[in-house]
Amino acid sequence: MLGARLALVALAVVACAWFALGIEQSHEQSRANALMAQPGTPSAALTARILHLLDRAATLNPDRQIDLLRVQADLRAGKDASAVKTGEAVVRAEPQNVSAWAVLEFAAGADDPPLARLAQERVRELGPPVKTGR
Repeated sequence: MLGARLALVALAVVACAWFALGIEQSHEQSRANALMAQPGTPSAALTARILHLLDRAATLNPDRQIDLLRVQADLRAGKDASAVKTGEAVVRAEPQNVSAWAVLEFAAGADDPPLARLAQERVRELGPPVKTGR
């Protein structure tokens, strides 16, 4: 009976730690979002801080949103090649992710027009139809 209680307590502690980590990751992601929302080109130090927060937010987080935020941070810092590389990795992993294709389209921009067009086509294919007019 004591062993079962100890096992239950241990399980509860692990579950609490897991939830606490999730909360911390969410806060780190929010902090990174807030820093990226600041106007202007971020300094190298600010970019490093944003990427550090995103690394911490990605711990045990399978969501690709963190990678898409990395693309945005790299673009704002002028690291276009890194942004495109990360965006391509996301669409390879999740080819049906319309948000990933939209971010890749933006990242490819003028540097890689064929890739930007491909991404734009995928966004049109995957995105919900939009009614125009009445």
